[in-house]
Amino acid sequence: MRGIVKKGFLIYFLFLLTTINDNPGFATEPISAENGTGVVTERIVANKPAKQPALPEAEETVQEIRTEVPGKPAVEPAVSSAETDAELIGITPALIEIPAIGESAEVIEVGVTSEGAMEAPANIYQIGWYAPGAMPGSAGNAVMAGHVDGMTSPGTFYNLKKLKPGDEIHITGTEGQALTFIVTETAAYAPEEAPLEKIFGASPESHLNLITCTGPFNEATGHYEERLVVYADLLKQ
Repeated sequence: MRGIVKKGFLIYFLFLLTTINDNPGFATEPISAENGTGVVTERIVANKPAKQPALPEAEETVQEIRTEVPGKPAVEPAVSSAETDAELIGITPALIEIPAIGESAEVIEVGVTSEGAMEAPANIYQIGWYAPGAMPGSAGNAVMAGHVDGMTSPGTFYNLKKLKPGDEIHITGTEGQALTFIVTETAAYAPEEAPLEKIFGASPESHLNLITCTGPFNEATGHYEERLVVYADLLKQ
């Protein structure tokens, strides 16, 4: 009699398991340890080559409200030359100053648009730093973009085309760190012909590349036909 009861219980238990597995409301895969089960799951993501964004697209409407440029935070103690040679340390930029054209502006973080282009700041007096890329001061190409003008006023990068090799670009970080970059060259490209790897790609050295609109203004599209890129290298202390 006891054997019959055990056999009946086993059949019922197997029936329950079958019912649960067929029910889409129950997960049949291991649950993450974060859910309290103690079972750890791992997700393996295949390594893919980094895809460079397209150059920033001109915005139809941008703000022309001049914002207050943040003051410089207290400067941190300088890093020794031995430390600097061993490792290029990046900073989160807060302020850009370009003495040769008399401009300074707040730097904000920007990312990528749904079309795969680098975002441009919404205000013509702000400069956008491409946060998914390199940090200023670290190995690689840090990229910043700004507007040449708005509907009625010139933007911070209006005179960027006047920069020449040897001019300085000063970047101040959110914690007061100060970096200086030296302009090495300038170039203008049609957006579809820009060397994205040179502008955004990896590098063992620390570079800063500034982007704005330039060239003829196309009345039909309402956009400038070219992009100006100013290339600069970190001045090592």
